[in-house]
Amino acid sequence: MKTYEELIAENERMLSCMKHMNELMALKILQVNQLVRERDSLKRRIAYLEQKIEGLEK
Repeated sequence: MKTYEELIAENERMLSCMKHMNELMALKILQVNQLVRERDSLKRRIAYLEQKIEGLEK
């Protein structure tokens, strides 16, 4: 059976690991959000350029 001190140490390690995982998840979410913004911007740019091309073809 584990001692109280061992349980506390294990708990602290788990909390530290969870904090690190949360930080990594937050970073990944920020990266995904940035990619979504870039994708949406590129979609708008493509639509604009397609309209300009259609105008030139007429």
